[in-house]
Amino acid sequence: MPLVARITRFTHHPNFRYLVPSLVIVLQCYGVWAFSHQFCYLRLYEKFHDKAACIGLIIANLFLTFLVWYIWALIVIIGPGQQPHVPPFSILPDVVTAIPATNTSLASANSVRIDESSISPPYIYPCDDRGYPIWCTTCQSLKMSRTHHSNKLGYCVPRFDHYCVWIGSVIGRSNHRMFVQFTFYLMISSLIMVISIGSQMKKLKHHTSGNVYAVFILACCALFMVGPLFLTHVYYMCCNRTSIEVIEVKNKKKASRKCFCIYNPFDGYRYVVQFLPGEGQDFWNKNNAIINLKEFLGDNYFFWFFPTVLHSKSRYGKPSDNFYDLIGECDETLSDQYRQCMFDKIEKKEYLTRLRA
Repeated sequence: MPLVARITRFTHHPNFRYLVPSLVIVLQCYGVWAFSHQFCYLRLYEKFHDKAACIGLIIANLFLTFLVWYIWALIVIIGPGQQPHVPPFSILPDVVTAIPATNTSLASANSVRIDESSISPPYIYPCDDRGYPIWCTTCQSLKMSRTHHSNKLGYCVPRFDHYCVWIGSVIGRSNHRMFVQFTFYLMISSLIMVISIGSQMKKLKHHTSGNVYAVFILACCALFMVGPLFLTHVYYMCCNRTSIEVIEVKNKKKASRKCFCIYNPFDGYRYVVQFLPGEGQDFWNKNNAIINLKEFLGDNYFFWFFPTVLHSKSRYGKPSDNFYDLIGECDETLSDQYRQCMFDKIEKKEYLTRLRA
């Protein structure tokens, strides 16, 4: 078997997802021991007799480490969230709703199976170029805005962001805030280690060991990796974008047109409007950083920095004939700018098709 094929087979093994997180935990344990014992106790306390700095740094290091592990556990346990099963929409009057057997949208020219259960559609929903909602064949459910199917988990994740190989978890709507907190406190922990050891380098020239230099290099690597990651996600949240949305816009090979079906109350029709890759596709940006941040982090500023289970679980609705009762907090609100842009396209007759509601 070729080497590339062996590596690919190994990385796709189900147990591979636990290898990298286990290595991260081992490195963190080593870093705590090397920093607290080798640097703080043996150097600051015994060599330099700086008791206050030794105790303060050890307490800070242990507190931040356990806090990072606690947030990590919440990320994995709570998970990214799972979109509820959404039945077909009643988008055509006096016509029985049909579901395709294999296609990815609710339109099939060949084989269909009839489902009598359907619900009223929202005013705006993602669709194909004929106005039919996007269908997930694996979950046998409609896919709402910003929802992507996760092969790792086997179900659709609302506001899917990415899969983090370092912590072995998918990041979505339910645990996105905790992931940002995880990167923030890990960055602070690494920064404290880098500054405290770096400021004592001259004194440590004749009173140090390889463990101190090793933990310093390890902390620098963690800082340069986690710091930009945290700042990048803060920027994405301020613009109300997810990582996968940014990748789709920047990567020309993955860029694609997006279609939305919007209801026009003035004439009673639903219009299918498309947006090409060159049109920005910044659908969810409310042009206000605080409003965008609140959609990801919540309305309570206190919980932006302090993780808690009570304010982390997304509440989804129960099965109902009404779309908004069913989807609950999974619903995404389009920006007023793009909503108006859709009506402008309709007025200019720049729409693909229309359906009588």
